[in-house]
Amino acid sequence: MGVSQLSPYLRHRLISEEEVIAAVISNDAFDVAEKFVQEVVWRTYWKGALHRTPGLWSSYEERLNHLSRVEPSETWSSLYEAARAGNTHLPYFNEWVNELTATGYLHNHVRMWFASIWIFTLRIPWQLGAAFMYHHLLDGDPASNTLSWRWVAGLHTKGKTYLARADNITKYSDGRWNPKESELAAAPFHIEDEALGRPGEAIALPPFRHSTHPGLILTIDDLSVENILDMKPYKSVCIYDPQASEQSVLKGVFLQQATQDFRARLAGVRSDMAISVATSLAEVTNWHDIYDIDAVEILAPNIGPLSKPLRELIASLSQTRVSVAFLQRSWDATLYPLCDKGFFTLWERFKKRWGQREELSGVVPIMNTPLCNYI
Repeated sequence: MGVSQLSPYLRHRLISEEEVIAAVISNDAFDVAEKFVQEVVWRTYWKGALHRTPGLWSSYEERLNHLSRVEPSETWSSLYEAARAGNTHLPYFNEWVNELTATGYLHNHVRMWFASIWIFTLRIPWQLGAAFMYHHLLDGDPASNTLSWRWVAGLHTKGKTYLARADNITKYSDGRWNPKESELAAAPFHIEDEALGRPGEAIALPPFRHSTHPGLILTIDDLSVENILDMKPYKSVCIYDPQASEQSVLKGVFLQQATQDFRARLAGVRSDMAISVATSLAEVTNWHDIYDIDAVEILAPNIGPLSKPLRELIASLSQTRVSVAFLQRSWDATLYPLCDKGFFTLWERFKKRWGQREELSGVVPIMNTPLCNYI
């Protein structure tokens, strides 16, 4: 089960997809490195798929909110507590829970087995499993995590489920885990899809005023902007992390270190750059007041937990003298529209785009497109 362990850094873009792929094929021919490159592009596929159907995220959040209010008498409630604690009747599943919570990581094979057993053997709502895994994974990506759980449940590709098999687990763990076939669900069952949630209403931004005192707002979705943005115009940078208190301890430590790394890298570009971290709207307001910022550019995060806080941030800024503009990575702007079919359709399209990869570098302004498509 050899893996690169780069996924947490890709998730928060401490390194970019383009950098990783370029480094890999500098050592091996593209066809030799193809499988590895596909794994990188899979992450873009999931994000592009969710970008195209943001209502999937809002319906997931709505269902989670409902499940949090469910009476503990539900048939799955006691199993849910046992599963989170790694205290089920399945020792290998318990081991995966302990590994996840202790390291913030699980191999992709294990993630699939974990999700399948959670859904079809333990019969716990899939949304609770997706939320539990996302809470702990250092590389937890809202799109790939949520849509992968939907795929296992038979909701992403209609009628196609993933069922964990004892012989498959034994084979691909090299005998480390040896479940009995009788312990696992013999067949999947139909799961009713939730009604598609409604994405937020389109947000109208006032005209962006160019200023001698602009500021840049980032999120933990993207922490390597010094290589793609001209940092000279910005008076200050603010990293907005409104969900810092909701992260696992391990993830919180990782993101603190990631932020420190960003500070150090940016100091090499602009040693005079003031960098702030805000976890609330009040702290963002304090930031732009202190540095007398009257125009803000925001590097758009992906659809996910940051969507609602970013809407609230825009609403707050619209009440001030600060004008707002959104930026998007060219990688995302170019590839997300190509995620309208399956992964391998994107893959063939990607290989053609890679030949002109200068189009995948840098950032572009988000213009003439409703911001509901982004947040």
